[in-house]
Amino acid sequence: MSDVINQLELFSETVSRVHNSGFVRDLKSRGKISYKISGEKGRPVEVMKSWPEEDLVSGFLLPFRMLIQKNDPCSWRQICELVEDLDVPAKYKNAFREARINLNEYLDKSITQIKFTGAPETRREILYTFLYGYYAHADPKCRNKLEQWKQIPMIFDLLEFEFMNIIITVSDLLYRMSEQINKPLIEILRARRS
Repeated sequence: MSDVINQLELFSETVSRVHNSGFVRDLKSRGKISYKISGEKGRPVEVMKSWPEEDLVSGFLLPFRMLIQKNDPCSWRQICELVEDLDVPAKYKNAFREARINLNEYLDKSITQIKFTGAPETRREILYTFLYGYYAHADPKCRNKLEQWKQIPMIFDLLEFEFMNIIITVSDLLYRMSEQINKPLIEILRARRS
């Protein structure tokens, strides 16, 4: 039982590290991220981007990656599977199941507003391409796709903006999952152990 509690606590601690990161503090101070393209006929196109600096993004993604990488003990997938096997009230299992379904539906949603040859089809593709092609790994397939996207700078900026939105949304979902479901479940399991 203590291994189970430790794994659930590791999930909550990792979510807390993400939630309390400099990236999130920067987001709170700026209020929102933005991407704006403007221009006039006969003048160069102007692009304005407003989101946290790369070092804050990198620092955020280190623990964030642990939460989404399937084989990591504190990944949301591992935690959901762990809870499925526990002898706990059905409401906790259902809540984890629903949170997992919602997260997967969000990530697997089709990206229809971005169209070009080689365009990503889902948010998950954008997330994994940036994460595993640049920030956390150097996967050749993801790096090649990223390089292809970079061929059209304004499109690349738009995809980077979408990546920022994705990591913000996923981290918010995981934070709610930790606070509303995981922490109360840990308390139930600790009480049983006593």
